[in-house]
Amino acid sequence: QPFVVNDEAERFAPLPDAVRHEPDDDPISSEVVRLRTLDSCEPSEWNGFVGPGPWLPETQSPTMLERYATCPFKYFLSACLGLKVPRVHDGFDGAARGTFLHAVLQTAVDSEGTAFDIPWTSLDAPAFSERVFAVFEAQWLALQIEPEKFPPPARERAEHRRLANALKRFVELEHLARDDGFISTVGTELRFEGLDLGAVGIAAHGAIDRVIASKARDRIRVIDYKTGSSESYAKVPGDITQAGRQLQLALYGLAMQHEYPQAEVTCEYWFLDAPTQLPVSY
Repeated sequence: QPFVVNDEAERFAPLPDAVRHEPDDDPISSEVVRLRTLDSCEPSEWNGFVGPGPWLPETQSPTMLERYATCPFKYFLSACLGLKVPRVHDGFDGAARGTFLHAVLQTAVDSEGTAFDIPWTSLDAPAFSERVFAVFEAQWLALQIEPEKFPPPARERAEHRRLANALKRFVELEHLARDDGFISTVGTELRFEGLDLGAVGIAAHGAIDRVIASKARDRIRVIDYKTGSSESYAKVPGDITQAGRQLQLALYGLAMQHEYPQAEVTCEYWFLDAPTQLPVSY
């Protein structure tokens, strides 16, 4: 309410300049700065101006850019004010499930080493599946050591079955990719920094779940693993980023195109919880 802000600003107005330190330097002076800023028209971290000014950091993750496109005010609350949405942990929620699967897949793929640089034979698929599930069972046992992260007894078998089905789907998609000639893994959790976004005036950074390539590396494929529903990732004709709300694959692909300028770069979402959902490709 503006009149409250004005009254408070006037109440603090007589304070001498000596107490006007940088925010967080002193709680009283920080409150003075906050109240005076609220009463002004200057962009700041307190009054909700989130345009292309100083409150839009020069480097952004795809997730934060998607949040800005979806709801600028939500972006302001999280990126500028540092507010976080409290999570209710039930021991093994959707986020924990996704994190666990990503860790299993990264370990399984990284353990293959140079085996990825040769074409797959009919005997390789079962062996690869065995290695993936060996990693899964080992990490599942390790998770039991931390009860607060492990599913409650009533859900343990169901969660184990759900994760196993997701890994079966991963093996199927891996087989399709190998058949398509992508036999080499460039990297997992591959980080990139300072991806110039041109006229926007900011750069992007991030980590790609996995990048695979043909043997000659003239074809590059970016893979982003997804758990949960695939509905929100349906392609919209003529708008692959859905007005900026789905930027991950676009920015990941752009980063790899910079890294491999002569290669054909494609990107795919792999939906591990949807046994019949084909990858969404760009």
